[in-house]
Amino acid sequence: MNCVRGFLTIALSIAPNLLCAAETAIEDRPYDVRVRISFEGAVELDAPFRADILELTAAGLERCLGPFWHCEVVEEQGRVFSGTKALSRLAPEGLVRNSAIEETDKSYLIAVASTGAGIICDGREWDVATRQLGPRATKSVLDRRDLPAALLSLIHELFRPVAEIDQPRSGRTTLRGRGANLSPADSSWPALPSEKLFEAYNCILDKDLAVERIQQIPWTYLNSVNDVEAGRVHCTVTSGLRSPLAGRRHRLLTLALGINDRGPETKLTLVTRGPARKPLAGVEVELAAMLPSKPQSDEAAHDVPAKTLPTLITDRNGKVSLPAECASADRPIWLLVRSGQVLLARVPYLPGLHPAEVIELPDDSLRLEVEADIALLQAKLVDTVARRAVLMAQAKARAKAGQFDAAATALRALDAMSKAPKFTEDLNLIRINRTKAARARRDKSTEERIRKLCSETGELVTNYLDEAKLTELRDEIRELRRATDDAAAMEAKAKAADERAAKGAKPKSKPATKPAEKADAAAAGREPASDEKTPGVKTDDVRTKAQPR
Repeated sequence: MNCVRGFLTIALSIAPNLLCAAETAIEDRPYDVRVRISFEGAVELDAPFRADILELTAAGLERCLGPFWHCEVVEEQGRVFSGTKALSRLAPEGLVRNSAIEETDKSYLIAVASTGAGIICDGREWDVATRQLGPRATKSVLDRRDLPAALLSLIHELFRPVAEIDQPRSGRTTLRGRGANLSPADSSWPALPSEKLFEAYNCILDKDLAVERIQQIPWTYLNSVNDVEAGRVHCTVTSGLRSPLAGRRHRLLTLALGINDRGPETKLTLVTRGPARKPLAGVEVELAAMLPSKPQSDEAAHDVPAKTLPTLITDRNGKVSLPAECASADRPIWLLVRSGQVLLARVPYLPGLHPAEVIELPDDSLRLEVEADIALLQAKLVDTVARRAVLMAQAKARAKAGQFDAAATALRALDAMSKAPKFTEDLNLIRINRTKAARARRDKSTEERIRKLCSETGELVTNYLDEAKLTELRDEIRELRRATDDAAAMEAKAKAADERAAKGAKPKSKPATKPAEKADAAAAGREPASDEKTPGVKTDDVRTKAQPR
C-alpha cells in the first residue's frame, strides 16, 4: 500500500511538469543544465580553489546566458566518471542506466587535471532529449587564474543546440529552436546558428508523453539557412531516404541536434544485412561533393562547386577510411557504393562525425554468381561467333576459288558448332534457377537484374547466331557451284564441237589464179588456168587441145 501511495505521489508531482512542457512552446523553454566538474588529485587543486572555480564558472554562465539556461555547477565525486581517461570510455548506454544523471536537458562532464606546464580541461556533452554523447573537446591554460574562462570556452564549444523539426505537407522544412525566444546576453551563444548542420532523431513517446524510444534517422542532415521569424529558421534536407521526415503525429517528436567538432576520420564498414552480416570486400566507394540528380528538392537552393574526391576500395574486412577533410563543416558528402556496375547505395555522410560507421547492404553474392554465369556464357558466345565468322569467310573464299570440297568441309564444321537453341537453353536454365533463388531471398532487385542480364544476352544470341546467314551462305555456294558446273559443261561442249569439226573437215582447194597469171595468159593467146572444172569436159582433154601440135 505504501508503494502504491508513493508511486501516486511521484506521478502527481511529474504530471504538472509534463502538462506545463506540453503547453509551453519549445521556443520559450530554457535549457535545464547541470555542469559536473571532476578535479584530479593535485596539491594545487585544493578544496578552496575548487570551490572558487565552481562559483566563478556558474557566475560566468549566468552572465553570458541569462534566462537561456537554468544552470547548476557541481563537483563530480566519481559517481558518473572519475577523470580524463574515464571520459573516453563513457558510453550512452551506461549514462542512460546511471541513476546519478539527473533528468536535465543537458549535462556537461568536465575533467580538470594539473600537468607540469599548466592545467588541462577535457569535457563531453550528454544530451538527454536525444540520448547522445558528444565528442570530446580540450582546453589548456598555463595560469590557474584563467581556468574559469577556459571552462566557459569549453562549454561553449561543447554546446549542441536542440530544435524541433516542422515538416509541412507543402512548403519548406522549418526548425524551432529550444529557448530561441530567450535571447542570451552573449550573442555568441545563438539558439539556432545560421549555416549549422544538424542530425535528425525520432522520439517515440508513450501514453504519458514521456520518451519511450529514440531512433536516429539514418543518412539525414539538416542545414539551417535563413531566419523565418523569431525562434524559427528554414533548413535544407539532405538524405539518402525517400521520405526521411514524417509529418506531425500524436506520439512522435522529431528533434534536430547540432553537430560540432569532428574527428580526423571515420572507419566505414560495409556488411550484408542480418543475420549473415558478411563483410563486403572489394566494393568501390566513390566520394562525391554533389549529385547530378539530387534526391531532395531542398538541395537545389544550396549550390556547391564540384571538387574532385577520391574513389576508395574496401579491404578484405569490408572497411575503408573516410578522411574528415573530404567534407566541409556545413555540408556532407555523398557515398556512392558500387559493386561492379551496380549501384548498391547512395547516401550522404559527414566524415569524422563518428569514429566508426556501418552500412548494411543487401547480399550481392547471388547477383555476382549470376553475372559470373552470364559472363561465361557470353565468352562462349563470343568464341562461337568468332569461329563461325572465320569458317563462313573461308567457305565463301574457297567456293569462289572453285575449291568446293574445302568449302564443304568448312560447312560441315559450321554445322558441328553450337547453335542458337543450345545457348537459349543454357540461358533459360540460368534464369530459372537464379530467379528461384532470388525469390526465396525476397530480393526483387536481384531478380530484376537477372531478368535484365538474361534478356540482353538473349538478344545477343539472336543477333549473332542467326541461321538465316548460314542459309544465305549455302545458297551462295550452291549458286557458285552451279555456275561453275555450267561453265565447265559449256566449255566441254565447245571443245567437243571443235574436235568434231577438225576430224570431219574437207581438203584444202588449190589457190585461185592470180591476176598477173591471167594477164600473161591473155597476152599469149591462152586462157588462164582455172581450178574449176569445165562441165562435161575432162581436164586432160582440155590440156591436150590447148597444146600446139
